[in-house]
This record gives sequence, structure tokens and C-alpha cells, in this order.
Amino acid sequence: MKTLELNKLKNYLGTGLVIQREGLNPLTTDLDLELDLSAIEMMIHGGYKPHLYPLSMLTEEITVDGETFVPIEKIKKIDSAFCFDEVIRDFDDLFFSYQQTAFSDVFWVVQKLFEWHFWIFDQEDFGTLVIDKSKIN
Repeated sequence: MKTLELNKLKNYLGTGLVIQREGLNPLTTDLDLELDLSAIEMMIHGGYKPHLYPLSMLTEEITVDGETFVPIEKIKKIDSAFCFDEVIRDFDDLFFSYQQTAFSDVFWVVQKLFEWHFWIFDQEDFGTLVIDKSKIN
């Protein structure tokens, strides 16, 4: 069974990501820069999982900081060179679908996906490593 790796989770530091141990209430403190990495690692090994969206939610409405939007629409606005397949299966597809644009735009997209709490890593691991944020009321 795969386990959540700290090097993936630390990409979300400072984004207000909430972690939760299944069956318990979410932590009242957001996963933030105030926590040191060793404390976060202990929580991961203690069964805590982050609340994240699967990439399939890029085409659905989400709410971040009180703003409701469709993420793919915001992403498309940064450069007319964006050309996405109907289904983005994993992060590699996102890059393969992205054509002839500046590195800074790619960086912006990656940064926004972390900020909006998308799991950009292997989607096959999604259900075992994280809690689906789209299914939380």
C-alpha cells in the first residue's frame, strides 16, 4: 500500500490545506507554514490525509476563498496557447496538452493547482492517499 510522501504534501504548505484523520473531525489548524515538517510527517504516519480535489474537478465549479469558479476556465485565460483534451487523466496530460507557451505560464498553472488544492500527482493513488474535497459538505 502506498503512503503519502512528505515531499508531495509540502507543495501545499501555506495554502490553508486542511488535513483529517478518517472518522475524526478535520484539524482546526490548517496545514500551514507554522507547522514544521517533522510535525507534518508525524501526522501523515498517524493516518491524517489532506482534503484535495482530483484533476477531474478542473471542469467543475469549486469555491476557493469565497469565490466560485471553474478552474479550467481561469487557466485557459492566461494564454491563448492552452489546448486541453476533454479529460485530463494526470499531471503529465496537463503538460502534453499545453502547447508553445512560456515557462512562467506553466509555473503559474502549477502554483494555482496547489493553491486551489488539486492533487496533481498520480490519480490512481488519489482515493488511498487523500480525502476527496469535492465530496465534503
